[in-house]
Amino acid sequence: MIEVEVRGSLEGEGAERLRTHADAHAKEKHAYRETAIYFRTDTIETFGSFESGRARLMANQKQFADGRVEQRVKLKLGNPSGDGREEHELDFGNHGLRSFFEILKRLGIAEASFRTCERHDYILDKVTATLKYGHVVGDHFEIEAGAESLSDVPRVKQLLLDFVAPFGLPVWTEEEFTNVIVASRSKA
Repeated sequence: MIEVEVRGSLEGEGAERLRTHADAHAKEKHAYRETAIYFRTDTIETFGSFESGRARLMANQKQFADGRVEQRVKLKLGNPSGDGREEHELDFGNHGLRSFFEILKRLGIAEASFRTCERHDYILDKVTATLKYGHVVGDHFEIEAGAESLSDVPRVKQLLLDFVAPFGLPVWTEEEFTNVIVASRSKA
């Protein structure tokens, strides 16, 4: 699957309108504490750095209010600031990340940055709306949908922009998102 996303800051009345709409129309809702670990992969030529935009390797842990824990590893191919990127996931259930970390360490990947937030996912008809609170880049939204191929990315991106437009929330450009992430590194 090709993940297509638009992101922006949750600010003003538009943020509350988006939350209210998502809450009222969601087929599924999930709220949890998320810890994302982004591994430094500058030394791996096929991955490169965030700025080079070739790939990102991350681990993700979700802690739900009922005590459930989900852990997974994601490999996202493509520029994180771009319009679409291929995504691969490996689910560890509630265990296994420690072994994965040890494997990475032995492969020479020993540095990472952590980001935590309260995350609310709303599965809607055509998109997933995610609201993140207390994140190092500030409170923000991510609206995403899947594309079958790279040629389908522009159509899906327009669907996402059309979804966000009625709420009056500004969507970060590729350059703005890159700047937000780079600036947040000193806070992480």
